Formats: sequence, C-alpha cells, structure tokens
Amino acid sequence: MASTVKVDKIEGSTGSTVEVTSGQTFKATAPIVATSILDTNSNELVKLTATGSATNEFTVANAPNSSGPTLSSTGSSDSNIDINITPAGTGDVVLAADTVKVGDSGAAATLTSNGAGTLTVTTGGTEDLILNTNNGSSSGDITIADGANGDITFTNNGTGKVKFNDAAYNPEATLTDAATVTWDAQAEPIAQVTLTDNRNMGAPSNGVAGQFISLLVIQDAGGTNTLTWNAVYEFPSDTPPTLTSTGDLADLFVFRYHNSKWLQVGATLALTVA
Repeated sequence: MASTVKVDKIEGSTGSTVEVTSGQTFKATAPIVATSILDTNSNELVKLTATGSATNEFTVANAPNSSGPTLSSTGSSDSNIDINITPAGTGDVVLAADTVKVGDSGAAATLTSNGAGTLTVTTGGTEDLILNTNNGSSSGDITIADGANGDITFTNNGTGKVKFNDAAYNPEATLTDAATVTWDAQAEPIAQVTLTDNRNMGAPSNGVAGQFISLLVIQDAGGTNTLTWNAVYEFPSDTPPTLTSTGDLADLFVFRYHNSKWLQVGATLALTVA
C-alpha cells in the first residue's frame, strides 16, 4: 500500500531536500515557490516573478490520446486575458512546428501586428510566400515569388475569378520629355508625356504578352509637335494617327502586347485635359 506523507512546514538548513522515491506520491496543495524551480544540476529551469494583487494565471491541463495538452490564461474576474510571450532583447518567438494554426473552430481568425507597427510575413531561405484559402483541393492561392524580380501570381480554383470589391488602378506616371521618350511597361503601364518639340517614342521595356498599356500624349501650349513611333508599335494599316496639333490638347493611346509588338487597341484624339 502506498503511503502519504503530509508536510505543513519544513524547517532546516539551507539546501535541505525532501526526496520521494519512485512509486510514492508527494502532493503539495498550492505550494509557494519563492523565485525559481531548479533542474537536477541546480540550474534554473523556471524563474518565477511575483506580482502584487495578481488575479490572472496560467492553467495547465493534460489530455487523453489524440489530443494535445492545453496552456490557458485564467483569472478570477477578467473574461478576456492575453497570453504574453516576451523574448529577451531582439530574440524571436520560435514555433518549431511545420504548421501553425490560428483561431478556434467556430470563428474567423485574424493575424494583427501589435500596436501601430507594420505586419511583415517573411519566408525562410529562398522560398515563395503562398497565401492559401480552404487548406485543400478547393483552395485558391496567392503566390509571391522569391527573388529580386519575383512575380505575384493569383491562382483560382477551377472557374473561380479574381474579384476586386473596390477600385484597382495603376497610378499615372509622367514620362520624361526627351529626344527619344523612354517607357517602362512594367513600372509605368499608365503614363503621360507632354511634348515640347518633335519627339521619337521609344520601344517600351519589360513588356509581357497580354499586357495592356496606355499613353496620354499632351501638346505643350505652343502645340504642333510631332511624335515618331518605334517600329514595335503596330497601328491599323501600319499608319499611326496624326497627333492633334492644337496646344494643350491631348491624344490617348492604348496598346496590347503580342509577339514582340505593341498592337493599338484604341485611340481617342483632341482631348481637353487642362
């Protein structure tokens, strides 16, 4: 029969030890641990800090097969209690699991930066960042490719669509007026240029098949400036429209990239833009 030893108070020299051998039970109901718990080498394993008038604490619960143990924040009066994990200095909080789940089974989960700081999600090594919905075969992915010139790819499930509930736009870029006007189709897909003399329109750089770009060509106050288009611009019957010559008026051109050519989709001339 296992025996039980009840101890209300231990008095003795510093470093006294109470040892319970295997098969025996030692119970301490609400023991007071002064500052720390040591391992078998007398090194600190857990350090404890007392808080005056504390009402919130950790509750640890074990679990049966197929379930994990639980660490909870509990309290005598508060109903919503955070769990705070604070690394030393610039140390990280490392979760070693390959999969980390956020939220409970009955509500949507939110990942938010603490305070007003920026939330940054970074992959380890040279790996892509994938945002995935539904965690299965019916999911949709947003993939941000690793690398200095990585693409952002939207992959829908089946016949799903990419839906924007609010306006999506490219900010209008202003091209530099020069003898030959340069245009970066990747960085400046929507652009304008004000001509102050007769100019050449250079071939756009970084084009991708299927891409649309738009250019607003504005005459300066004096007008009459001409624009000679690079051969990569393809117009109906190989004939570009004649620019509006009136000062301060503009012509709008839209192109689509195909087989190394920028095909004119449309042109609207003599627009008042001032």
